Amino acid sequence: MTEWVFLTAAIMNLVTAMIDLGKKVREKKRSKKEDSRSDKRKSS
Repeated sequence: MTEWVFLTAAIMNLVTAMIDLGKKVREKKRSKKEDSRSDKRKSS
């Protein structure tokens, strides 16, 4: 039983870490898109 509890805790930590990483990546992609849009406006 102790091993099972440890395994579930490790999996939960992994899932939360993956979610945090996904949010950071999405934010970076959004900022890049916004930058490209502003560049297009300046050029036009």
